[in-house]
Amino acid sequence: MGKALLVFRADGQETRRLQEAAGQEYAAKARPQAAMDRYTDDFATSAAGVMESLVCSAATMRGTRGEISAAVYIYPKSGSRLIRPPMMVGTLQPVVGVHPGLRRSGG
Repeated sequence: MGKALLVFRADGQETRRLQEAAGQEYAAKARPQAAMDRYTDDFATSAAGVMESLVCSAATMRGTRGEISAAVYIYPKSGSRLIRPPMMVGTLQPVVGVHPGLRRSGG
């Protein structure tokens, strides 16, 4: 019976030692996996930020394109284009009549 008790105790100690080794091995594998998970999450967050910025920039570019298109005047006879500031539309004639340096020539 004494010998069986010694064998039982030795088996118990061996089992504990194997469990501790398995736990250490699991922890050693879990650390790099946790780091990889953090890196993946950080990358996903960064990529989402870049995409959001890209969407905002595209919207701004579309708005600017619309403003530029609205500022282009197409001459009906020649089809040529002239970019004109909106504040200048229809305001040159009164200036020509008032300012002495801007009198009409010929005509």
